[in-house]
Amino acid sequence: MPPGAKFRGLFINSLLLGTSLLLGLVILEILVRLFFGDELTRPLLPPKEPRPNIYRRNPFPGLRYDYLPGSEKRFCFPDNPRGYFDADNCILYQINARGFRGPEVLKEKPAGVFRVLGLGDSFTLGRGVREEDTYLRQLERLLNRSGQGKFEVLNFGVEGYNTPDEAALLEGRGLEYQPDLVLVGYYLNDAGLALNYWERERFWPGLRRSSRLWELIARRLQWTLLTRSIVRQ
Repeated sequence: MPPGAKFRGLFINSLLLGTSLLLGLVILEILVRLFFGDELTRPLLPPKEPRPNIYRRNPFPGLRYDYLPGSEKRFCFPDNPRGYFDADNCILYQINARGFRGPEVLKEKPAGVFRVLGLGDSFTLGRGVREEDTYLRQLERLLNRSGQGKFEVLNFGVEGYNTPDEAALLEGRGLEYQPDLVLVGYYLNDAGLALNYWERERFWPGLRRSSRLWELIARRLQWTLLTRSIVRQ
């Protein structure tokens, strides 16, 4: 066989193989969007921001991550049926200098103040609501209107935490704030494995924003790495 014919045959076979692979990926992408659409829109990675990550590794034993003090991030959602979000369907999350959501506070408890510390996951943090509408901030307003004294409620909710995470956070940081009462916002999945939000930007985040197929694969990879890290612990 002439060298030119052999080269053309190799080129055609490579082209057919590449086309078949591309077509297969397109079909898989369509199937993933059809059958996993709801799961993968809670949520896809939000648009890039000047400061894309509000999470950090935490030095305290038992904690994989917490919030970066003084950071902020806009969390965006697919739609805005109640008109609650801003024009881009987003809400701004602001982390104070102490590393949790809410107004700035002193670590030393002021005299005469009854301090409540709230632990929990994204429900306690208030994912999808403004800071003033979180249940802990509403609790603070109600307590202070009761005429029973001065109350201060701290929101130590962190997305993806489970009960062991919350216990470690309380021991490592929360007790320094001298709480008089600790509230735990418990959700059914708190008894299971924790989500590692610190690593959500891994696995080519740009591709994850555009491909639901790769987002599905990346989430499975993250879950595998998370379970292995827990087994090692």
